[in-house]
Amino acid sequence: MVYTNLSYGGMSGGAVLDTQGRLVGINTGAENELKIDDLGNYEEWSLGFSLGVPIQDFLGLVEKGKMELKPQWLQTEATPTPEITIEDKAIILFTIFGQLLITPGPSVDAGVAAWMNYGNQLWRHEKYDAAVSAFEHVVELDPNFDQAYYAMGLAFWSQGKHEQAVAAFKQATEINPSPYYYWRYLGYSYGKLEKYDEALAAYNTAIKNNEANDNENDKDFVLYVERGDVLNQSKDYQGAIESYNQAIELNEYHPWAYNNRGLTYRLLKQYDKALSDYNQAIEINPQDANAYLGRGLAYYDLKQYDQAFANYNQAIEINPQDANAYLSHALAYYELKQYEKALANYNQAIEINPQDANAYFGRGLAYYDLKQYQKAIEDFNQALEINPQIAEAYNNRGVAYSNLQQYQKAIDDYNQAIGINPQNADAYNNRGNAYVNLQQYQKAIEDYNQAIQIHPQYAKAYLGRGIAYGNLQQYQRAIEDYNQAIQIHPQITEAYYNRGVAYGNLQQYQKAIEDYNQAIEINPQFADAYYNRGIAYGILKQYQRAIEDFNQAIYINPQFVEAYYNRGIAYGNLQQYQKAIEDYNQAIYINPQFAEAYINRGIAYGNLQQYQKAIEDYNQAIYINPQYAEAYYNRGITYGVSGNLQQTRKDWEKAATLFLQQNNPQMSQFVQERLRELSQLEAQQ
Repeated sequence: MVYTNLSYGGMSGGAVLDTQGRLVGINTGAENELKIDDLGNYEEWSLGFSLGVPIQDFLGLVEKGKMELKPQWLQTEATPTPEITIEDKAIILFTIFGQLLITPGPSVDAGVAAWMNYGNQLWRHEKYDAAVSAFEHVVELDPNFDQAYYAMGLAFWSQGKHEQAVAAFKQATEINPSPYYYWRYLGYSYGKLEKYDEALAAYNTAIKNNEANDNENDKDFVLYVERGDVLNQSKDYQGAIESYNQAIELNEYHPWAYNNRGLTYRLLKQYDKALSDYNQAIEINPQDANAYLGRGLAYYDLKQYDQAFANYNQAIEINPQDANAYLSHALAYYELKQYEKALANYNQAIEINPQDANAYFGRGLAYYDLKQYQKAIEDFNQALEINPQIAEAYNNRGVAYSNLQQYQKAIDDYNQAIGINPQNADAYNNRGNAYVNLQQYQKAIEDYNQAIQIHPQYAKAYLGRGIAYGNLQQYQRAIEDYNQAIQIHPQITEAYYNRGVAYGNLQQYQKAIEDYNQAIEINPQFADAYYNRGIAYGILKQYQRAIEDFNQAIYINPQFVEAYYNRGIAYGNLQQYQKAIEDYNQAIYINPQFAEAYINRGIAYGNLQQYQKAIEDYNQAIYINPQYAEAYYNRGITYGVSGNLQQTRKDWEKAATLFLQQNNPQMSQFVQERLRELSQLEAQQ
């Protein structure tokens, strides 16, 4: 174990205690060096951490019979150390810092050892800037003092300032390339900067320097574990496994290498080997929460959710503050579409670690699937505030904005996602969808083209491009794209449906019906497919079939106003005018501004010779839409059969003018011919 509490010579073998006074480890020393000053006196320099053996390792050896100690002689506790509150930490830090203030720093003329030890104390007490200043003073005293650069690197490393840490560790290695731990932390910092080649080179040098030690017991297995981690991150999984193997050869009783090798096997989808490694880690240390978590994730990958949950629960029982265990719970519940349970676990993870961007992102996805788009957006906002480089958070926030019909905001987010990752096919596809909703079809097509170029098997991009072509009335191109989408994904319902729409627009109604059939077979609850098939049957004058399809659409969606309206038309074509009127009534009830429903109800009343009711409906249609030429024309007919030819002429003249203004000269000419016939009739009278 590595820890920052101060330890001094003579403390080896001493107890390392938690805040409850319970034994958690045994001190074995510290990263100190003993030097002889110019006067021949010994000086001890504190360079880095205090070192020890975790009590779990000790107990593991006892359980395996490797030590002559009976387990029943030991009283063990599985309950974790309570979390330190903000108030408790403030008291502890005040006590520590107060002591540092009471004990003044070295005098200006103090030597290197005094400033090194003082800087080390400051670093251990998390006063990093002051520690760096102390180490910089050491460098002023001795510019070639490699230990000062190493200690300075640790201070930067502790703050996550890895660029500065790399510079300091490099300086240490240039002055003195021998200490392996200089290279170790240099490799670690390079890894954090995702400079994996440099990290591997540093670790290889650290291992070479460490292996030069003739004492096998001094060979540090941790170097191989951390090198394996870097190989993992650079996706050299086989190299990672080989490095973990070497770590295990050096120390077969530590769970760390087994855990990390298990992760690598998971990434390779070699789940049996992964489970075997996690089992071994748990056997070594039954209190290893990370091993239970890793084993749970392997079961999750295998979709064995009950076993995954059992392992996550075990990890939480060992460590109730393990945010990752709650996150893993949430992922599994999300996969099972149990979104409320997923939210509860995301909430718990966020409570433990309010700076976990992934937790906010995952919770945002759960809110999105619950159609709580505003809450989803708030969580994506929070994730991006913590980590502005999460491309998928921009992408998914864009999707949420699209669902709220805020398409420009959505496009802004897709732009941001593409800026972070220009190979993000989903972002191009989704931006294309937003452009379709804004009726900017050419821009949409360009985005779908880009998505397809990145991912040639992207069925949804072909579907979206087909929809854009359809809106541009390029129906054959649309059909070609729907064909491609179906070839890639034969169960993509929307492709069959939209291809049916395209065939309908090309007046190839039988082909349209066949596509609607296919869409309905895949999704029997697809109301729009029944509705459009009904329209096709109506055009083919198969009115009874049309009515059956409208019935089904209404059964699935009782608020489907267009289905009532078109069923009314079908009943009208079958001369079942009363049924037609009932459907128009329902359409008007759902949408009182539905002018076409008033017109068609008026026609039905006219066919039943209820002329006054017909006129009232035409009046209402005209009230809703004063430019409705058909309403004037039909009202004129009704006035005519009622004997009011003067009003007929007035309505028809209005209709002829409106048709002409609306670029419908054929209908305007037709009405003018009716007006001439009316004039002849009036002359005869």
